[in-house]
Order: sequence, then structure tokens, then C-alpha cells
Amino acid sequence: FISTSTGWAVGRNGAIRRTTNEGNDWVLQNSGTTDNLWSVHFKSSTIGWAVGENGKIVKTSNGGENWIAQ
Repeated sequence: FISTSTGWAVGRNGAIRRTTNEGNDWVLQNSGTTDNLWSVHFKSSTIGWAVGENGKIVKTSNGGENWIAQ
């Protein structure tokens, strides 16, 4: 979470979900991969990375609207 209300979670088959209401609702974002993702880190409300199996790294610069393989 980058604030009390906004955060991301990652998981199986490339799942990335974002919440903007403290986790009450989650919206699926398209990571562009089917590799399992294990961790996500945001340095601001727009720039973040997710990492997972097979060395997969994806980055967003727009809050998760688009993810690009690194």
C-alpha cells in the first residue's frame, strides 16, 4: 500500500489487483504475463514493479493501467 486506501496485490497466473478503498474492492489489472507473480513494490502512486517466477519483472509508470516486461 502506498497510502491508507491505495494498494496492489499480485498472485497466480500474472494476477495484479489494485484497490483504492482500503481493500474493500479490488480491480484486476492486465500484467501481460501468465507467470506467477510473487511481490509488488510501488515507489509512488504511478511507478511500480512486480516480480515473479522465471525471473519475470513487469513495470508500470501509470499506476498499473499498463505493465511492460523488463
